[in-house]
This record gives sequence, structure tokens and C-alpha cells, in this order.
Amino acid sequence: MDRSNIKVHVISNTHWDREWYLSFEKYRVRLVKLMDRVIKIMQEKKSYIFVTDGQYIIIKDYLEARPEKEEAIRQLMKENRLKVGPWYTQPLETLVTGEAMVRNLFYGLMETNKYGKAMKFSYMVDEFGHASQTPQILKGFGINEALAWRGMENKANGVFKWASPSGDYVIMHRSPLGYGEATALPWQMEDFAESIDGQVFERDGLKTRIDKIKALKDPYSQIGVQFWLNGIDHSWAQEDILEVIDRINEMYDELDITQTTLEDYAQEVKEEYAREGLAMQTCTGELMHPDEQVLVCIHSIRADQKRLHYKAERLMEKWAEPISSIAWLYGSDYHLWALQRAWKLILENHAHDSLGCCSVDSVYRQVMARYDSAISIGEQLVDDSLAYMASLDAEDRSLYAFNTNSSGRVGAICCVFDIPKALDIEEFDLLDENENRIPFNILSAENLKDIRYNAQYGHPSVIMSNRYLAVIDTGDFSGLSLRRFKVAAKTGAAVQRKVDNYKFGIMENKFFRVEITENGCINLYDRRTGKEYKQLLQIADSGECGDFYNHRRPLNNKIITNANVKAEIKRIYDTDLLQEYEIRYSLDIPVDLSYDKKSRSDETALFDVKIKIRLLKGVERIDADIELENRSKYHQARVLFPSGITGADTSLSGQPFDVVERRLGIPEGFDFEKDPNCEYHPMQDFCTIQSDGYGLAIAAKGIFEYEAVNDELRTLALTILRAADFESITSDQVVDRETELSYLKTKVSHEISIVPYAGDWKDAYPAVLDFTNPPKVFFRKSPDEAFLPGYKKPAPRFNGKVEFIKLDGKNVFITAVKREDQGEQLIVRLVNLSDEAQNVRVTINENIVKCKEISRLNLNEEQLKSIGEGNTAEVNILTKQVYTLGFKLR
Repeated sequence: MDRSNIKVHVISNTHWDREWYLSFEKYRVRLVKLMDRVIKIMQEKKSYIFVTDGQYIIIKDYLEARPEKEEAIRQLMKENRLKVGPWYTQPLETLVTGEAMVRNLFYGLMETNKYGKAMKFSYMVDEFGHASQTPQILKGFGINEALAWRGMENKANGVFKWASPSGDYVIMHRSPLGYGEATALPWQMEDFAESIDGQVFERDGLKTRIDKIKALKDPYSQIGVQFWLNGIDHSWAQEDILEVIDRINEMYDELDITQTTLEDYAQEVKEEYAREGLAMQTCTGELMHPDEQVLVCIHSIRADQKRLHYKAERLMEKWAEPISSIAWLYGSDYHLWALQRAWKLILENHAHDSLGCCSVDSVYRQVMARYDSAISIGEQLVDDSLAYMASLDAEDRSLYAFNTNSSGRVGAICCVFDIPKALDIEEFDLLDENENRIPFNILSAENLKDIRYNAQYGHPSVIMSNRYLAVIDTGDFSGLSLRRFKVAAKTGAAVQRKVDNYKFGIMENKFFRVEITENGCINLYDRRTGKEYKQLLQIADSGECGDFYNHRRPLNNKIITNANVKAEIKRIYDTDLLQEYEIRYSLDIPVDLSYDKKSRSDETALFDVKIKIRLLKGVERIDADIELENRSKYHQARVLFPSGITGADTSLSGQPFDVVERRLGIPEGFDFEKDPNCEYHPMQDFCTIQSDGYGLAIAAKGIFEYEAVNDELRTLALTILRAADFESITSDQVVDRETELSYLKTKVSHEISIVPYAGDWKDAYPAVLDFTNPPKVFFRKSPDEAFLPGYKKPAPRFNGKVEFIKLDGKNVFITAVKREDQGEQLIVRLVNLSDEAQNVRVTINENIVKCKEISRLNLNEEQLKSIGEGNTAEVNILTKQVYTLGFKLR
């Protein structure tokens, strides 16, 4: 760009990694110093402006240490000079769910607005790539602008429209080739040197810095308006930046430079595009291009942390919120404080160096502790709500199954439940609401001391119980519903019915035939399509000479698989409802890299693999539990699924509010040698490959990285362990930090499911959801209040079977059921995952509650328009649209 005048907006900021190569508290000591300095500067210089990295958490952490500074923060925000929010923390968009991203912005805005007006500009400068539906989520909160670095193609302009597949877009302001280009702009015009603790550092003078910034920014600018970021990781506010800006304006006639806000900068950009009559470039979908260092392999580091992250988010979304809300509709208290606390603990872990967990072990331990706390809250809320719900049933001796998916299911489920011994129920039948016997098998039973909280006497009461591992055929089970099975006197049904119809190593139901091969893999025949999939579940172990952020294979790599091992195969269960086998073998893998890091070491250790594989009656998938016992470091383990779907040239995987399609192989025009991770992709819940009317999906709980290998067999490869640390042989930097736990020299567990299908992935999606979020089975348990004198059991409200919310609509799914945070509407959020608009009907069971008004809400739970009355909403949801309904109760 050749212009005689460029308007430059200097954005003074810090990029605050809350915890990373130092612990959170060590960083907080520096944060307090930083913010003390910011306030002092801003109080002395009445035009000084500062951006707190687009995340509220900086203010929270600071005011916990300096509560006396709250009024100063309020005043500076009132003056529109201290810019806070909109995010609670800067998340890794491809590692969080769509609902979790909504909570991040919701609580970020809510908490920020307690002190002043939140910044309505998404500043997410160092997130490791960007999810396809982020523009729609931002628009749902009234945010129309974003600024970011990573994931952009080189051909992207400095300003472009970034659109979701729904068509919603924000204006993206690209920070090319990094950020912080205007950090610590010097007063000195010429290059200079400075000494710190006796070491001399050569610094660029102002002339050199300005030349470098212009060379960086000008090629990406269509117009004469730019932003310069005056701040980088953990940098403190530059006290003399206003004076330096004045000096630049004096020395450079072609520059008109001011310190300003992101909103003012964005407004001038739009005005300049309008004045010049220029059309903005449009980019649609995820921004995950390797041109700009997306660091995709953070999805696989510290696999145990990723599993716990998955568990915490799904527990809140799929169980704690909807069950608390349904219990509230029946008259229970709604413990909003607890839900908010659990979510905020999870949101603290959304910060990209916390969630990626590319950090020292002290950070890892604190991250895991936050998840443990959030999970404890969520599980207690679920237990309390289920106990309250059971107390509303007329039948005392009951087993319940609760399905919180919006799609229905059929077939058997595995479950664990406890029955108090005092009820004298040792052998029993299960009867449905029509007194029909339900098929079930007791697989095992053990004695249990159930420790119950006692609200009357303080010390816990011990309820002696039997804990049963069972498999139950629930039959036709609709979405968002509860079924009760009465525990009745035994009438002669066998506890466990042996089948023995199959040869050893063979499992069959009406959909599949599964053969376990000698090497511990499986061959799978799909009766519905006639397709056969061979050597699934192969483990492949590679050397690792990368770091937390990037997987790299040694120059002389050696990949070790179970192709030629002889596995130990054992039949565990063989009933009319469940067949299960256990597979065990060990791989002899190198314990380390060689001294020069170019190959794997000669010394080896056993890498133990245990796989439990099961086939359930009436269920269209094959489930597997994988347990790895690792004794080595600097290696990567993947589980392989050769699909044989040779006609496929793309793969798909779940992402926040979306399923994203990606071409196989190396991105066009990209050098594999430059970034060997460019074929790796993020996934949530599942990935799949399909062609010619059939496909193979792999569902997983807490596996976030896969590759669809562009080989003859079109193999899906999921990363299940990557043992690395900060240091990389490709980097000149050596970080001497404690990361011993990142090698995962322990047992690592995963749950996956193999879902072959006919048709399109949407036909398999309900089976994926049923695996990732199966129904919860529990025996009636008294609520805490029952221990108190004077407790009166609530009057019965249902008897046997109840559907709480009914959804009619093809390829549309409910993603949230919750009470609104700042009122008493019931929130129901949906997403249309299909490629065309859908007419949808959502009905709240009127036997539970009567509704007087139905509204469409934005993601901030604010009314957009009234759309009807009563308990049923009929709406048209556009392609890939996220749609929020609010039901106001009578």
C-alpha cells in the first residue's frame, strides 16, 4: 500500500497469560504491580487508555489482591479509558463447547458490567485458531468486531468479514505475523544498547521500529487506517507512550498516530471503507490455517487433563443445568450460586495456557484442582436434584433412567446403581410403567457402605447397600425424559443369561458382526451396508521430538504397532444383552530419544495396552475402553481406524455448534516440512470419514485431536497420548521448568465408540450423542431434608414415565436447558446442524408447568421478540443457526 497519510490507532495493552511457565500466584504478584502502575499512570495522564487483554479475569485477580482499588477501577471504566471484557478468559475455541463459549461471554459481560461498561469488541489475539461458529456467538452478544492473530491464511487482508456457516459475520481485524509490534516504542531515535544485571541487550531505535512496523502492516492494509499493538505477553504499560506518539507525529508527516480504543479504531475503519467504496474480503468458517501457527497439537498434550476438562463441561451442560432446571419446575430450589461457581471455575481453566495446559506442573495441578471442584459441585447438584425428583414419585422401590439428550434412543445400556440392604431386595425383576417385565442382566454385585450426609445429627449415616453392575434394555426411550422401573419380587428371571451362541472372539447383534483378531485389533462387518472394516483399534507409537505446542517426529523415527503381537483375549460377559471382551498386550517401545534427538533410544520399556470392547443389544455402535500404562517419554500414541472408504476426499469432526468438513492431506500451497502438524485437526465428540452413502464415525470422550490420513485406506488416527514438554529441538529457547508430569508415566484411560453408518453423518449423530451422554440410572434415594424431623414427602407429581421437553425437528438438537441467570424464564437453546432450514416444534410438558409467553432471546438472555403463548413454540431455524427460546412461567 502506497499512501501519503496513514491514521494509526495505538492500542496500549498487555497480553496476560494468567499461568504458564510460572504459576498463577507468581504471575499475580506481577499482575498487581502491573495494574498498580496502570492506575497510577491513568490517574496522572487523563487521556491515557489501556486494554486489559479482552478478558475480565485480570480485574477479578487484581481486586482479590487489592480490594481497595475497586473505586479507581470503576472511575477509569466510567471514563471509558480502562477497557475490560467481553470474555471472562480468552478461551481456546476448539477445545470448549459452544455452550461453554456462551457461558464465557455471558459471565464475562455480567461480571465486567458490575464495575462499568464492558468492551463490546472481541480481543482474542493469542487464541490458537478460531472455531467456525464464533462469529455467530459474538453476534449473539451484540459484538460485531474481533481482533486476532492465529489461523489466518497469508492471502487474508488486514480487515475482512469473518462469517459463520449460518451467515452471521463479524469484522475481523487481523494482527499479521504475531502481535505486540509496537511494544516498548523507544524515545531514542537511533539504535541503542542497554544493560541489565551486567548483560548488554541491543535495541532498535524508534526509526528502525517504525520502519519494521510499516513493513509488517502495510502489505495487509487496503485502507489508510491501522492499529498498532503497544503491548505483548506480560508487558507493563508504557508510561511515556503518549510522549513517544507526539514525537512520531513530529518526525513522520505521513503518519497521524493517536492512542485510542479498539471501538474507535473499528468505527474509523468502517467509515474509511465506506468513503473509499471498497468491499471487504469475506472468509467463512473456521480460521485454522497453518500459515499463522495454530499450534493444533495442544489438543493432545496432557491427555488426562483433556479428559477431565471434557467431563467437567459435559457434566454442567448435560446434567447439572437441565436436571436442576427440571427439578425447579417441579418446585425445588434452584441453586444458581452453585451453578455459577462451578462454571466460573471451569472458565478460569478456559484461559489458553491453562486449557491447552502447555504449562509447568504447578499450573497443571491447579487446573486439575479447579476441575475437581467444579465436578464436585456439579455432581452434588445432580444427586440432589435426582433425589428430589424421585421423592415426587408415588412408587417407593424404584429404579430410574434419565435421558438428557434431546434425541431418543433404543437398546440396552450398562449402568451401576445401589439398593439399600434394609429394603431386603436381593433378587428382583424390573417392571415398567405398564407392569411389563424389563429385560436386564446383573453382571456383578458387591457390598457397599453408602455414606449419607445427615442434616439432623451432623455425622454421616451409613446405609448398607448392594452395588450392582447391570445391563438394562430400556426399550424405546424418548429424549429429555425419565423412565421408572419398579423393583418387584423375583418371578423366575435368570440373573445372568449365558448366550454361548458365538465362537470365542466373536460378538454379534442384529447390526454387526465383530471378530477380535490375534493381534488385538477387530474386524467389523456391518450387516446393514455389507461393508467390512478391518484391523480397527490398532495402536501406533511414534517418537516425539516436538514440544507442548507441536508434534515432530525424529529424523530417524521408528513407529511401533501391535500388528504382529499376540494379544491375550478374554471373554468377560456373554449375555443376551451384552457381550464384552478384554484384550491385553504390551508394546516394547523406547524410553526416550537418542542423545542427539534424531532417533529413538535403544533402551526400551513396556507400554501396556488393555482394551475392553463391548456390543450391546439393539445399539448401533461398538464401545471400547482403552487403558494405557506408560513408562516412557518423548513419544506419541495413536489409535488407528482404517476405514477403507477410498472414495472420500474429506473428513468431518464435531466443533462448537457445528460439524466441520476438511480436505484430506496437506493444505494447498503449504509445506509439510515447515509444519508437520498441518494434517492434524481438532475434534469434539466425534470425527468421521464418508463416501458413496456410508461412513465410519469414531466417537470419543475427551479426545480432541485426529488426523484423516490421505492413504489408501483413508485411516482415522486419534491421538490418545503425547508425552512431551516445553523444549523442542527446533527451538533455540530452552525452558528449564518442572514438567515431569507431562510425560504421563501413569495409566491413561479413554472411552471411544465405533459407529459405522449408512447415509450421512447426521444419521449416526444420535448414536454418537447416546455414547457421549448416556442415560443416567439411579435407585431412589431420600433427599438430605428427609433426615430432619417434620420432613413431609412431597405430593406425587408423576407416575412411571414423563417426557419433560419434546423436540420435533430433523437434525436439530437441544444444547441447553437452564433457568435464566437474571430472571425466572426457562431457557431452551437449539442448533440446526443440517444444510437447510428446519421447522421445529418445542413443547414443555404442561403437566409440570404452565407457560404464558414464549420469546426468542439472544445469547445474553435478552428478549429479541415475543413469538407466542402457551407451552409450544413453533419456529423456523436456519442452516447452522443457534436459536434460543425463553419460556415465561405463569
